[in-house]
Amino acid sequence: MEELERMTASRNGFSYSRYVRECIATRGVMGTAWHLLCGIFEVTRDYLPWRRRIRYGDVDFDWDCRVDTTWANLRLGTRLREVFTGRKYQPVDPVSFHEMMQALPLNPEDLAFIDLGSGKGRALLLASDYPFRKIIGVELLPELHAIAAENVKRYRS
Repeated sequence: MEELERMTASRNGFSYSRYVRECIATRGVMGTAWHLLCGIFEVTRDYLPWRRRIRYGDVDFDWDCRVDTTWANLRLGTRLREVFTGRKYQPVDPVSFHEMMQALPLNPEDLAFIDLGSGKGRALLLASDYPFRKIIGVELLPELHAIAAENVKRYRS
């Protein structure tokens, strides 16, 4: 687990102004405005009571392991970055993860597990249940990286 903490990387590389310039170059002004309005609508809708229940749908893993990997606890600023980048935070489903690992015809002892966009670190935590040589997580958002580092300290595989 120490290696998980040490190897989880973070860097603050997001720029709203650069994103808007690139979006306008590819989508045009109207396309960019529409994209942002749809995203803001989606973020706003997610704070309605019936949508909040959906956001907490995968909380069982967090509750059982005393960690915070669910999508439900993201700050508004992080949610807005999701709108700008078009990339939503979605932690891996534990059952699906273990099914995929069981289906691999490879020996984890000979491999490194690398998660690009590791978010709050759920896949890293689940990977620590297997004998990988190394477990590496790369996350660009400092908020998610800090939560992942705390999760690594708490998790017991």
